[in-house]
Amino acid sequence: MLLFLRFLPFVAALFLGGGAVWASQSGLSAGWILTGTWFMSVVVQILLIRTGPRRLRSWALLGIPLLFSAFGLLFFLFLESSQARIAIGILLAAGVFIWDDNLFFYVHAPAGYRVNSLEYLTLALAITAIFFLSAAGYGGVLFLQESVWFFAVAWMMAAWLLFWCLWWVCKKERPCFTAVIHAFVLVQLFAALSFLPSSPFVNASLLALAAYTLFGLQRAQTLHRIGKRLVGRFSVVVIVLAVIVIGTARWK
Repeated sequence: MLLFLRFLPFVAALFLGGGAVWASQSGLSAGWILTGTWFMSVVVQILLIRTGPRRLRSWALLGIPLLFSAFGLLFFLFLESSQARIAIGILLAAGVFIWDDNLFFYVHAPAGYRVNSLEYLTLALAITAIFFLSAAGYGGVLFLQESVWFFAVAWMMAAWLLFWCLWWVCKKERPCFTAVIHAFVLVQLFAALSFLPSSPFVNASLLALAAYTLFGLQRAQTLHRIGKRLVGRFSVVVIVLAVIVIGTARWK
């Protein structure tokens, strides 16, 4: 049984990666292909964690890779280049495989688990997922010509669910309350950035940088490691990256 479970991370990643490659060559049927392969990966990951409806932490652990892959596939639909779509598929497959591989050790073989591996992976996947979700949201605003507030509400609900999973896995006290605060703060930035004369990718990158800052400082505060030096380091990194994003962007 343990050997069977050991192969499940690879199977889940194969469904996502293979589905993305298939969908990148399939035109209008891409949405159905992605939906089907995503649900197959969900089933595989449920088998891996063997979750039950009363085990809240299990749902949080399951939610991180599922939301990461769902947001990534949503972003996938707005891409036109086959090469870009395949690259996103590979990225999603790699992220889910690394997560599920660590989850296997955490749940089934604790002796081989590295302490805090899932916490660090959760932060990385959550920031990437925010980029995917934001780029898809801004793309939806341009494509459907709907009010930005419609997408802002949808973005906030999806982000709240991701943040709840994030802080539950990171063992934050009152993860639901923290997730509401973070989603409310970032949705204001989501709406404000939509008025910039830039592309969805630029706006999503800036929002991901804001999420990186917020998550990093919150994580440091949870571990009682926050201080002037850490805040200064975050400020320098974020400012430099923001200047690079803004400086290399194409403004309308």
